[in-house]
Amino acid sequence: MEGSAYSRLKPYLASDKIVNSQSGEIPTCPISVFTKGMHANSYFFGHPEWGKEYFETAHRSKPFKERWNAVMGSWDDKIIVDIGCGPGNVYATVGGSPKLLIGVDISVGALKIAREVGYAPILADAHHLPFVNGFADIVVANATIHHCDDMGRILTFDSLYIVYLGTSILFLMRKDTRVGKLRFTTKDRGMVSHQKFTIRLWNH
Repeated sequence: MEGSAYSRLKPYLASDKIVNSQSGEIPTCPISVFTKGMHANSYFFGHPEWGKEYFETAHRSKPFKERWNAVMGSWDDKIIVDIGCGPGNVYATVGGSPKLLIGVDISVGALKIAREVGYAPILADAHHLPFVNGFADIVVANATIHHCDDMGRILTFDSLYIVYLGTSILFLMRKDTRVGKLRFTTKDRGMVSHQKFTIRLWNH
């Protein structure tokens, strides 16, 4: 995962999207409407004390790691997009060697921490992502949806699968794929059992 964030992101940015990038800075997709809720989230997760405490304490437990690994398996050699990545809690806990790990958030402060963790960060609105369709192996939104102003829009990405694990962990997968010990195809729909977990599965 070497090279500047922008150089790693560029092959997957849509041609009609504006992404500003300066050397050493976090690539930024202009956000036309920055709501009060967005300001609050940006401030909290980018706060030097609160953001650090969140990174060190939230979603960092052994059961969290085991749950994700049981369902997804390894992130090695995969292209991952983490929407609402914050300071990078998910990857800091799950680990692995992704081919590309993209972190999307609206908090510059949080993205700076995520960059140190190993993300290629980009400041962008989850409601209006700047990427081309169908390039990622896994798109993750952990504890993100309830922070979005239009939660319904977040659930209509150009993806084949929306898989809920528990109450706040969301995976979106673009094609027939194997995740952990499970294999999902375009025909799958409904409930899937996996050891201790029940997964609700939809396809678009």
